[in-house]
Amino acid sequence: ISVGLKIVEPTLAVMTAAAHRRRGLSFQDHLCLLLAKEHDWTCVSNDGRLRRACTEDGVPTIWGLELLAGVVEAGGLTADAGVEVAERMAACNRYLTAEVIAGFVRRVKRG
Repeated sequence: ISVGLKIVEPTLAVMTAAAHRRRGLSFQDHLCLLLAKEHDWTCVSNDGRLRRACTEDGVPTIWGLELLAGVVEAGGLTADAGVEVAERMAACNRYLTAEVIAGFVRRVKRG
């Protein structure tokens, strides 16, 4: 089954640049930003600091649940399956509050 994901191996130069971290970003977040910038990708993140850094560098961002909603809306998952994934995400992420999940449910179940 193909889901359109591609494994990316950063170059040594990009990893070295990521090691010189920007204030407030972990190595992994800085690497994500640098790869998104290099490849003209959209950064999918719920992390406020990473999203701000992306905005500063002109890298587009979307929220994790926004991506999941797009998968549901495109028919890749049923609304019920999307809600289950969102609830599992919320169980591991204190920032995905009941209010945030309720908004996601309204979005994917309105159609």
